[in-house]
Amino acid sequence: MELREVDERAKLQFDYAWKWFESHQRQRMVMFYYYCIIVGVLANALVASYKGSYSGLRLPIGMMGTITSLAFLFFEIRNRWLCKVAEDILEKLENEVIFPPEFLGKNGNKMGPLSIERKIGMREDQKFAFKRLFLKHKYWIRLMYVIVALYFLVFVVREVIN
Repeated sequence: MELREVDERAKLQFDYAWKWFESHQRQRMVMFYYYCIIVGVLANALVASYKGSYSGLRLPIGMMGTITSLAFLFFEIRNRWLCKVAEDILEKLENEVIFPPEFLGKNGNKMGPLSIERKIGMREDQKFAFKRLFLKHKYWIRLMYVIVALYFLVFVVREVIN
């Protein structure tokens, strides 16, 4: 097989996996945008309840904020898992078809973004690496969901106690 020759099945596999990945990655980001809008509205409603002395609204707003944050956290986990399924397929195609073993970089390492990500220890199925906590969007987005859920939960607890 020449380097430029790729069979139709590999093209179909790549196209299918890429569309799967793109669809779920887009869904993941759109969900995050919706979450930011919803949380902004709830946070403004919470502030307004304090300014206008609408204490009866604080508990439901806090509960909605907590439940919304947890729901979006679970959507994030699901969508990330679906993206990873496609990434695994794309990595296999990258290693076997797009950048075959004879196609190496200057330093003799495999080429391709997913191969490089694996080499530096950033793929999710690899042994835990502390640097991933700071460099992967997955952790930052999930941390944000948890912090906001706890923020709204504080208001729920505060209203229940008072």
